[in-house]
Amino acid sequence: MKKYRELFKTYINDYKLVPEFSTIIIASVLMMAAIICFYGLTEELAEDDLKVFDNVIINNIVAFRSPVISQIMLSATFIGNLVGYLLIIPILTIFFVIRKNWRLSLEITIVLLLSSGLNIILKNTIERQRPPEAGHLVFAEFYSFPSGHAMSAITFYGFIVYLSFILIKKTWLKYGIILLCILITGLIGVSRVYLGVHYPSDILAGYIAGLGWLMFCILILNLITLSKIKLTESNNLP
Repeated sequence: MKKYRELFKTYINDYKLVPEFSTIIIASVLMMAAIICFYGLTEELAEDDLKVFDNVIINNIVAFRSPVISQIMLSATFIGNLVGYLLIIPILTIFFVIRKNWRLSLEITIVLLLSSGLNIILKNTIERQRPPEAGHLVFAEFYSFPSGHAMSAITFYGFIVYLSFILIKKTWLKYGIILLCILITGLIGVSRVYLGVHYPSDILAGYIAGLGWLMFCILILNLITLSKIKLTESNNLP
């Protein structure tokens, strides 16, 4: 019993575990908030209350269509495609291997793949059709809500933001990467509306669902880390 009392005290008092505990709490709160928001948005969709929201944003974005902007948006949507991630992940893998953290490359890949699987499940459950094909600038099929591009982007680049906070020491580099990830994530979402293959509410739902999934993954990873730390400490107790 003494061994377990000591173990419990270390959970409460060990300052080294503050980052893990803080991350677990924050991730739990954000995950629950995302679930509630996503449910509320699907309720609005079911009641057909998103038309005005969608139409206003679509009209404003489509008004900026031009050959130059179209090329930018096509590039952005390419980055959010499977091929785009297949090009980016090997680069990250090399970076993580150099830093002797190759497991992080595996983690981010698994998080992204499972996010895509969850997106398919949600789309098949909700079954919202895409905007009329007459407005499409690229080919797109399957259901529309939530956006797979938006969900994958916030999951993938959000995980990079998380890793930047915990791995990168140089302030300018850390916040430079974070800003770049935010810009890419936002641009991918806007590109899907600009190209006519998603409603704005699809993008918003994709961001919310992606955030919820990202927080769930971060929560699990920190719980695993915490368990490993405490198991090692418990085995070292006399």
